[in-house]
Amino acid sequence: MTTVFDIWANLWTAWLGPQWGPLAWTLVKNTILVLCIVLPLFACVAYLTLWERKLIGWMQIRLVPTAWVRSGCCSRLPTQSSSCSRS
Repeated sequence: MTTVFDIWANLWTAWLGPQWGPLAWTLVKNTILVLCIVLPLFACVAYLTLWERKLIGWMQIRLVPTAWVRSGCCSRLPTQSSSCSRS
């Protein structure tokens, strides 16, 4: 049974001759195999770096007191105007 790799190897031998065909095919095959491993790793590192920078950006958001009041954390505290009135 002939595989796709055998067909391609035979084509390289036919194109470049018996001396350079197998060598060129080995070089091309190994380059393709290395790229099949390296390119997904690059993509994973890129997305993990993007996620890490987004996380660090979210961690640096400072919640000022007005944001706390809007979110309901300090909604039971009296406002300044009602606590200062002495009438």
